[in-house]
Amino acid sequence: VLLTSSNSQTDYYNQSQAALSAALELKSDSVLVHYLLGTLYQRMGDLNSSRRMYEKAAELAEDCLEVNYAFANVLYLQGNYEEAQDIASEMLDIFPGNLKLLKLLSQVATKWGNYALAESYINQVLQQEPENSQFLLLRVEVLIDQSNYVKAVSLLDIYSRVDKVSKDCLLLRSRIQNEWNKNPVAAAA
Repeated sequence: VLLTSSNSQTDYYNQSQAALSAALELKSDSVLVHYLLGTLYQRMGDLNSSRRMYEKAAELAEDCLEVNYAFANVLYLQGNYEEAQDIASEMLDIFPGNLKLLKLLSQVATKWGNYALAESYINQVLQQEPENSQFLLLRVEVLIDQSNYVKAVSLLDIYSRVDKVSKDCLLLRSRIQNEWNKNPVAAAA
C-alpha cells in the first residue's frame, strides 16, 4: 500500500524490493509483481530497471490502463518520446478521453516538438479541467514555441487574473518579451 500511495517515505524500499523479488521467483508471470517492482524502481530513481519491469507487465497485460500508462510515463521520463507516444495513443484508443493519458500525451507531444498534436491534447485536457493552470501554462509554452505571441500573451492575461504573482507566469511573460523583441515582424503584429 505504501508503494502506491506514499511519495515521501523511503524507509520501506529495501524490504519491499526483497519481498517483491521473492514473489517474482514464485510467480514470474505476475503482472502485479512486475508493476509494483517497476513502481519501486521508479521511486528509487532507477528508470532502466523500472522500464524493464513495466515492459514485462505490459506484455502480460496488454490492455491494462495503469500498467501501460506507467510504462509510457517511464519512457517519457527517459526521453523515449516516440515509444511513449505510441503506447499512450494505443491506450487512448481503448480508453477515449482518459484524462491521465491526455495529460501524458500533451507532455510527450510538447517535448517531442509536435506542437499541433500537443495543442490538440492540451485542449482536450482543458475541456475536462478548465481551471487546470499547469496545462494552461503548457499551452502558453506551445504557443510561444510556435511564435504565436499574441495568443500566448492573451492566455497569460487570463491566467494572471487568477494568480498575479505566479513565478511560471512571470517567466513565460519575460520569455515572450525576449523572443518577441528578437523578431521585428512579430513585434509589429
